[in-house]
This record gives sequence, C-alpha cells and structure tokens, in this order.
Amino acid sequence: MKRAVQSLSGIMKKQINVKEIVIGEVIQDLEILPNHKSIGPKFKGDAKKVVELLKSHNPCLIKSGFEKDGSFNLDGFEISPEDVNFNYLIPQGYELSEFENGRVYLYTVITEELKSEAIAREVIRRIQEMRKQANLNVEEYINSYVESNFESDLKNHEDYIKRETRSKILLFSKDNNFIDKEWEIDGDKFLIGIKKLN
Repeated sequence: MKRAVQSLSGIMKKQINVKEIVIGEVIQDLEILPNHKSIGPKFKGDAKKVVELLKSHNPCLIKSGFEKDGSFNLDGFEISPEDVNFNYLIPQGYELSEFENGRVYLYTVITEELKSEAIAREVIRRIQEMRKQANLNVEEYINSYVESNFESDLKNHEDYIKRETRSKILLFSKDNNFIDKEWEIDGDKFLIGIKKLN
C-alpha cells in the first residue's frame, strides 16, 4: 500500500486537492470506553470499581495486553476485549477516515499561506477563462492586472500567476487599455484585465 501511495502521490494530490501527502504514523491518544453491558453482569458488585480502574489505567497497556494475551489483569480483575471499546482521539485539526488497509488523516486547518495560494489559483482560473473568451492561442503572451483587496496575497504569488497565465506583466491597478471583467470570488470582488501582446 505504501509503495502504491508513493508512486501515485502526484496524481492523488491533484485529484484530492492537497499540497502534500505524508506516509507514516500520526501520534494520537487512545481512549478506553468501558462497556457497561458486559462489565455489569460479569463483575456485579465490583462493576463500579472496575470502571474506575479502567479509567485510571493507561489504555495502551490494556490494548497491548489484549493483543499479547487475549485479556488483561487489572488489579485482580480479568478484563477481556468485550468489556471495553477503544477510541482513537484524533489530533486537533485533523479529520479521520479508515479503510481496510489503514487510516487517512486530513489536516483541515487553512493557514494564511494556503488562503493566499487559493486566492492566486482562483485568479489564475479567471484569467485563463478570459484568455479563452478572447480566443487567445495557448502560446500567446498577455499583460494582465488584478485590482482587489488581496494585493499582498497576489504579490506573494506573482511569478506563479504570471507563469500560469502567460502574463509578461502583472499589474495591481486598473488599466483602461485592457479588456476587463469583474469577478466574484468567495464573496469578494476582483477586477481582472488582460491585454494581448502584439
């Protein structure tokens, strides 16, 4: 599985729209959940004590005891796997999806850098659409401008925008010599102009 993910990571990143794929372990806490339906009848008057003992012991030790011996001796009480459930606590900022061969964690925190890059990609899409509407050849160069409240974000990705849109010059204020259009991106207005180079 690891080799398959490594060999397909480039395709996967594009398909699932992520910046990076990391193969490895995610450090996460394990929580033990006593199964009262099993513990009650099994331990009767000691059930409450067993629940308290379970909550005070390291869940990893109990789980490894199950894996090694099939049960775990907890201060004289023989605990079996049906007496408890384990729950992995997902690290903050992650979403988890399990499948037959493992788990996939998706880091869902959107940093300022990711927001900035997303804005640049959206602007690129709009400029490419305007190129298409103007019937420009793929090889033809243009000059372009973007007027918005996100000038600093766009300047951070200026070379990327120019490269992806084949813009020789990228301006950040309106130029009346350009064909322009107002676009709305996530509720914000962007005035984008393009001009074919002769």
